[in-house]
Amino acid sequence: KGKKSIDFINNNPEKFNNSFSNLTINWYINDNDEFVISAKYDLNPTINLYEIIQNIGENNHFVFGLGKSDNRKILSFNGLLSPNTLVFGSKGSGNSMLLCNMILSFASLNPSNIVDISIIDPTDKTFKYLSLLPQLSKYSYNELENSNLLAQFVNNIEIRLNLLKENNCIDIYEYKNKYVDDDNTKINLLVINCLEEVIKDKNNLNNLIFILENGKKVGVITLISINAITDNILKIKDLFDNFIILKVDSINDSNALLDSSNAFYLWGNGEGIFKNNNSQIQEFQSSFITKDKIELLIKEISK
Repeated sequence: KGKKSIDFINNNPEKFNNSFSNLTINWYINDNDEFVISAKYDLNPTINLYEIIQNIGENNHFVFGLGKSDNRKILSFNGLLSPNTLVFGSKGSGNSMLLCNMILSFASLNPSNIVDISIIDPTDKTFKYLSLLPQLSKYSYNELENSNLLAQFVNNIEIRLNLLKENNCIDIYEYKNKYVDDDNTKINLLVINCLEEVIKDKNNLNNLIFILENGKKVGVITLISINAITDNILKIKDLFDNFIILKVDSINDSNALLDSSNAFYLWGNGEGIFKNNNSQIQEFQSSFITKDKIELLIKEISK
């Protein structure tokens, strides 16, 4: 009934705080003493991906742009400093758009001579139109190719770890500064969509654990998306540096990754929460770009 609902809102303001100016929220008591709440989107202003990239600046390599935080400042993070990122959102949350925009922002700031991008996507849909990115060296979607690509990453990491040991270097960046900067020392971005499907295979799970545990030292960055929280996901949760959570369907899902129910109370498409090991939870609105603009951006990146 209405009175109890109003009391609940007044006692829990953080759950109903509208952080973004493009969403108008109203609640009231109707003639039947029922509580009614409505949310209306104002389509303008839209957070443009180009604005995010320009704000980060071309000299800030290895950075992912997310969007704007609730104080309207650009929100981004450096993939070298915190390389393992997990993204989760329910259907219709804007998960796919956010992932594509993160890859595009990263590619815009890192030419193909310093970065290689590899994508595993069992759906063969989400990232298909990124196939023309010049940094994209491998794209796989079937089970055998997915397994082979993960095994190849493990092999390359082992080779680089031995290289560091032989040359008494702490990490690949010290090696690049001391000796040579070539194709063998490129930064590698590994993108995996629908991880819960990929790691049903035990070998894939073990290979991924090795990559997450050892990638930072040798210049491997991971950007990983899930559509469901499984036992295997919970097993590897602590290996991630960053969590990006969009709207979820249950409080349990939010608590599982954030240790907080905040993601359950997100309202709109593209609205999310960013959390890493060194900062508190930050709410943000992800950027938007149309398909035709994506094609233009890829052409610019390819020049």
